[in-house]
Amino acid sequence: MNYKNNFIDSWFKKYPDFKVIRNIKSGKEATVFLIETVGQLRCLKVYDRLSMATKANSVYLFGKWFKEPSVRKSITNGNKFSQDLLKKIWVKREYYLLKKLSQKGVNLPKVFDYNNNSIMMEYLGTPNLAAPLIKDIDFSPDLAKLAFDEIIKSIKIFLKNGIVHADLSEFNILWWQEKPFIIDFPQAVDIRSNSNYKLFLWKDINHIVTFFSKWISIDEEKVINDIII
Repeated sequence: MNYKNNFIDSWFKKYPDFKVIRNIKSGKEATVFLIETVGQLRCLKVYDRLSMATKANSVYLFGKWFKEPSVRKSITNGNKFSQDLLKKIWVKREYYLLKKLSQKGVNLPKVFDYNNNSIMMEYLGTPNLAAPLIKDIDFSPDLAKLAFDEIIKSIKIFLKNGIVHADLSEFNILWWQEKPFIIDFPQAVDIRSNSNYKLFLWKDINHIVTFFSKWISIDEEKVINDIII
């Protein structure tokens, strides 16, 4: 099958052995492809739709300051150019966030490269089947406790590094080799500039507590206090 299009043509120039194998999934903002290059299976996350997180009036952008005056003016306009510009900024930002947080000990797919519209990253899964989301896992109480503790640990590391995921749930955490891998960071907020970060943090924690409460007993207030304090 041929998946070549305007979003991924440039990869063929940089990686002569680049091969698109299949579409893994399509989400609200991106399509993820299974690819093969440099003798490895990898993922290519292609941002082919504009999410709420990249719109000029988005609550995710609240308080965000752009260095260049021309960029600030373009973002404020909210036109197609500003949307394309925001998309490029968000792709680059997600790449560097994944790279930074992975180095801090969080279970995340490794990132290898990026361009204006896509990120090349580690593929989690077998050649025939991608790693499932945790929403599709029937956990035992012991495994649920292990997964929950690991995710809460990750949230703490995010916060320590000034970041709140802001869209964390069972729909963007992969389960691979009995470990949770958090994905999808384009909407992540910086606690230094976004005054809404505590609301996002509470929602992230609430989603995770609600999901894992099917298998284990969790004191949500204690978890929140432990993370925030």
